[in-house]
Amino acid sequence: MKSKFCPKCGKETDKFFDKLCESCFKEKNRLAEIPNKIKIRICSNCGKIEGNLGKLDEKSLEKIIEDNIKANGKIFDMRIIKNNGKTKVEVFGLLKGKIKTKEILETKIEIKKRLCETCGKVKGGYYEAVIQIRSEDKKKIENALEILVNVINKKGLITKVEEKSNGFDLYFTPKKILNQIIKNLDEVKEIKRSYTLVTNKEGRDLYRNTVLVRL
Repeated sequence: MKSKFCPKCGKETDKFFDKLCESCFKEKNRLAEIPNKIKIRICSNCGKIEGNLGKLDEKSLEKIIEDNIKANGKIFDMRIIKNNGKTKVEVFGLLKGKIKTKEILETKIEIKKRLCETCGKVKGGYYEAVIQIRSEDKKKIENALEILVNVINKKGLITKVEEKSNGFDLYFTPKKILNQIIKNLDEVKEIKRSYTLVTNKEGRDLYRNTVLVRL
């Protein structure tokens, strides 16, 4: 096959992509693009990222970067490299379905801290549920408090803990984790549930849940 010349750089080649040599085609067509700056909003109290992505770690950062990349081809793999305040992203893929290529993108991760909506409510005394632990055994009460605090801190937020003569009342949010929390308690003798109407929002009654647990 007779060689031809790239009309842009003059390089002799047998393979053309949109009438350009491979190098000029890659230069003209990028595999992916990323903003110069990516802002991440994190709660200053609970440390969670806005958008229900959990706390900032390698996995969540990768998800955020993926969501901000605009692909002009098919990306097969991605690798994040942090360097002097900048974040470099190495992407591998197929450019316009024609050429295997690797590119390095660069962005700056900017973290903004502020209270999330839930923590803001909790700071103001907001709560959705109450667990009332009662027992004549002081050791059981202490163990129950330790268990509940650990479990709730992983899945929700504690507003306050009130000490009682034979136990404690623990105020927290959200109420949807209530049943999961109770399952972590051992030697439960009795469970009583009650509901208090708090408000009506958009025609829907909102209730606060209270659970009395005897150990």
